[in-house]
Amino acid sequence: MEGNCEQLGLRIRRKRTVLVYIAVGFLVLVVGVVVMARWLARSTEALMPAVPSGRVKVEQANYRLYQSSSTLAPGTPLAAGNTVARLPQAGASFRVRVGMENKERFMSAKQSSAGFYHSCAIVLNDKAYCWGSNNNGQLGNGSTTSSRVPVAVNMSGVLAGKTIKQISVEFSTNCVVASDNKTYCWGGNSNGQLGNDSLTNSNIPVAVNTSGVLAGKTIKQVNTGGFHTCALAISSKMYCWGLNVNGRLGSSLTSVLSKVPVAVNMSGLLAGKIIKQMSVGYSSNCVVASDNKVYCWGGNNNGQLGNGSTANSRVPVAVNMSGVLAGKTIKQISAGGDHSCVIASDDKLYCWGFNSNGELGNNSSVSSSVPVAVNTDGVLAGKVIKQMSAGFSNTCAVDSGYGIYCWGYNSNGQLGNNSTNNSRVPTYVYVPKENTTIAANAVKLRAQYAKKTAATCQAVAAGWQDVTNNSALAYSAAGPNNGTAIAAMANNPGLPPTSVGHSYQSIVRPGSDTQLTFTNNRDINSGETGLWDLALTDNGLERNTNYCVRLAADTTAAPGTSIDTYSHYPEFKTADGSLDIRFADATNAILTNPTTVFSVAMTSKTASTKTAKLSNNSSQQLEVANSLSTTGWSVSLAATGGPTAKWAQTGGTANYAFNNTNADQGQLSVDLSSSVFTASGSTPLGQACTTAGLSYGAGGAFVAGTASANSVTLATASSGSGLTCLFKLQNITLKQTIPAYQKPGTYTLPVTVTVVAQ
Repeated sequence: MEGNCEQLGLRIRRKRTVLVYIAVGFLVLVVGVVVMARWLARSTEALMPAVPSGRVKVEQANYRLYQSSSTLAPGTPLAAGNTVARLPQAGASFRVRVGMENKERFMSAKQSSAGFYHSCAIVLNDKAYCWGSNNNGQLGNGSTTSSRVPVAVNMSGVLAGKTIKQISVEFSTNCVVASDNKTYCWGGNSNGQLGNDSLTNSNIPVAVNTSGVLAGKTIKQVNTGGFHTCALAISSKMYCWGLNVNGRLGSSLTSVLSKVPVAVNMSGLLAGKIIKQMSVGYSSNCVVASDNKVYCWGGNNNGQLGNGSTANSRVPVAVNMSGVLAGKTIKQISAGGDHSCVIASDDKLYCWGFNSNGELGNNSSVSSSVPVAVNTDGVLAGKVIKQMSAGFSNTCAVDSGYGIYCWGYNSNGQLGNNSTNNSRVPTYVYVPKENTTIAANAVKLRAQYAKKTAATCQAVAAGWQDVTNNSALAYSAAGPNNGTAIAAMANNPGLPPTSVGHSYQSIVRPGSDTQLTFTNNRDINSGETGLWDLALTDNGLERNTNYCVRLAADTTAAPGTSIDTYSHYPEFKTADGSLDIRFADATNAILTNPTTVFSVAMTSKTASTKTAKLSNNSSQQLEVANSLSTTGWSVSLAATGGPTAKWAQTGGTANYAFNNTNADQGQLSVDLSSSVFTASGSTPLGQACTTAGLSYGAGGAFVAGTASANSVTLATASSGSGLTCLFKLQNITLKQTIPAYQKPGTYTLPVTVTVVAQ
């Protein structure tokens, strides 16, 4: 604020400080150092301890910033989910709800197979795992207990010493081709679909009968349907067993079922062709022939034959190869309940048939009698599909990186994502919970922050430091006790597409700088995101600046790789602070045009000296309010007109100097010998503001031709002076010498008081 003043006028200028950082020289060296630092800090897989042994992959994901709150529930969100939030004012306290996702997925699957209420896969060690419904023992682990995450198939008994080469799952039955090139099955057997010459269910694998048509045969593929099963021998001959309604066994057999394999008739449309791959569905069968085309037969009420109609066919019909399959050849076919899928020559998935549960994977529930493309905008983005399986109401696939995905019906957890929610688009399948749960108190973490010095927080390679109770981004001094469990909230940050649920952890607000680590108070299961509330405060961050927050492993207490493969960082921007100076009276009312009046001087033959208070401790106080500078500030006094300014006679032309080298010719000086400071307010950490770090200048006279020609320092403050504090500068005395025989009149000298950052 500026204004002309009466008598000795003080013109006060309120100035917002601009901090300027100048980088000079060594630019090439700096760039080189940054590049090297980023190379050394490149991301690695982030691992955390798991139970019973080993480590699991984790990643920081999800956050939201809220206003501060003294309750378990944080205050109003400061921004939408994963977006930059602006702090409301300098020194603001706030809460960050931040997550760490247990990203261990079924990353080691060679092949998957989807059934009705369950699914199975072969992992890289050639063992089989299954998940979902288990009422008929179809999980093969010797029990009838269902599981929403994979469990190991029993490899004792007939599979002892063998590995699994191929697996097939359907309604309630599973079959595999083992390393001895023979077939083994387990699960439901009401129609003889286990092929072991019985009708008894089995919750562990049993051998398919090889005393008949399979004697001496080398099996390269097995496939289970609704209530029947077929195998393809290395000779490209097919054999089937189980239910034979509508002739689905493909033989001349007239009985309703067969408890042992029978040979499939290869005459008719398939005559002369070699069967490269076959698939058995609930009510239809499909094959890929030597011409790389697909032929299907059987039920077609939902368009599962893929020929553009819904008419059943007892003989093979060609799948429509126009539309999305135009110009493509088929690498693999899988017939499900009432839908079928293929992998085409572009390594992408296409499905057709029934879709009320999203089993076609195209993010709709509309059935289609012609092929449609499976959605690749989510977890399948950029993936190359190597193998897939259509189940009764769901579908599963494996990519070239051994990632496994399922979609469709999920009432019994058959998607393997630790939930029972259907999905119309592909979702990740997770590994068994018992092997990948991060047990309670298994990890130690730290919160860290850094100034955003790159285009994204992910690209910030250096400058990270721990959040402490006294750092520039500090833990808040107020709020619920450290370690208090948090609860679910309606405005939780949304889960990333790879996560299946929240694991609510605790408030993080350590009591001391030596207690910086925190742990997971509760288990974080496979696919879950653990959530903590960080209670933080701006304790001296740079103004109007973006900052990033991350979680890092405490590598001293829990050796392992720090969490540096983040998907989302909490990011916020500090408030635009100010460094202001003003005059105020004892009631703290601002004095807009303050006037300092010297006592009346009498004209005499000698120079005289008069004094006045620039700032006293009651009616006129000079106050500095700092919500900007963390490095200190200084206050100076100067004549507004510069070093050539004069005391000017009101209504006349007379004047005299304020900075003459001869004091008798007019010289203004500042006396700070009796000056005092007071402070009020509180710091961002809730501590009472003090005068620590504040000092008055040396004072002295304004003297032309010297450093004090037009500037005298009144006071300085070091970095120890707190943000959001109000400092009062009191008992500042001015002395002015008046030349001999000075012409009578009223004289004024506008002056300016300025505060700037150090």
